[in-house]
Amino acid sequence: MSVKVSVIVPVYGVEKYIERCARSLFEQTFEDVEYIFVNDCTRDSSMLILENVIEQYPKCKGKIRIINHEKNVGLASSRYDGLNLATGRYILNIDSDDYTEPTMIDELVAEATKNDADITICDMVMLTPKGSVYVHVNPPLDHIDCMRQVLEGRVHSSLCNKLIRRNLYLDNGIHPTAGMDQQEDLSVMYKLMYFAKHIAYIPKAFYYYDLSNPASYTKVKMDERKQHSNLLLMRQMDEFRANQNIQYKDLINSFLSWKATYLSYMALYGDLHILKENETIFKEVTIPAIKNISYLLILMHTCV
Repeated sequence: MSVKVSVIVPVYGVEKYIERCARSLFEQTFEDVEYIFVNDCTRDSSMLILENVIEQYPKCKGKIRIINHEKNVGLASSRYDGLNLATGRYILNIDSDDYTEPTMIDELVAEATKNDADITICDMVMLTPKGSVYVHVNPPLDHIDCMRQVLEGRVHSSLCNKLIRRNLYLDNGIHPTAGMDQQEDLSVMYKLMYFAKHIAYIPKAFYYYDLSNPASYTKVKMDERKQHSNLLLMRQMDEFRANQNIQYKDLINSFLSWKATYLSYMALYGDLHILKENETIFKEVTIPAIKNISYLLILMHTCV
């Protein structure tokens, strides 16, 4: 039986990278793929370059669908629209400034099929101005342990190195939150991990994560929108813990640790007034504690 994979690719500000990304996708050895490119009202020539590349792959043209936004709505909304259009058994999210190995989908699908996996993970290579770094993900295959390590930052929360069964999204009402401008991957990943029955892993790097694009969605500074995104995610996490009646002590501690870390980060690089206005959303972590952690971090940074 044929297995279709839906590849969702938001496009914004990637004219230097989109050709490399598109070619790596159109040259996949796996054939039953639909490519969903979401033009998030990019202001550069990204879409013109993409259209030119598409013309060079006539066998792929019938597999390609393009969504054109009327205004820029961000990464989360772009992925949400792509997910709504997708028809594949599996979803693969790709960032348009990154690229893949040609066997990525083939090998991930084979591993997912062999293990009846809801989430299949591979390693990554991080590309930085100083060189490349191989990321050995090495996730625990128990879904609760994996979720805990995602929250603790020990397993990368990126969606892009993970093949995910589409029904895992649909059956559990999981989708990106429109307007979330930071931590979008994490905001869905911890839920997907929680509901996954089987996780598989291939210790090979099929995905190249390029950190050099200054226009990347992830490179915007800690402005007011990003602070509100973090606070929104904290509310969502609290609601999720309550609705699922999570009793795992280690998992609860991981939630609280994540919250303390990002409140500290916001206190350092954001607006303390926003934290004070939203003080009621965090019962376990107090503003004085955040200030103390922030002060220690400042001292450490000063002494380096």
